[in-house]
Amino acid sequence: MPEPLAKQYDCRVGITLLATHGLSIRVLSNKTNIIEHLFSQVQSYVVERMFHRSTPFLRKY
Repeated sequence: MPEPLAKQYDCRVGITLLATHGLSIRVLSNKTNIIEHLFSQVQSYVVERMFHRSTPFLRKY
């Protein structure tokens, strides 16, 4: 069984279903790269599973 995210990445994750369509995902960590990695993983999962397409790059610098 995989290790929980809180132990694997030393972070806290919260997911809330919205009253309308969608969900809200919150990540609390001391390292930005962990937050970016987890959001990237969630984005890839949702886009590939629900929309059946490749994940677009959304980060703006």
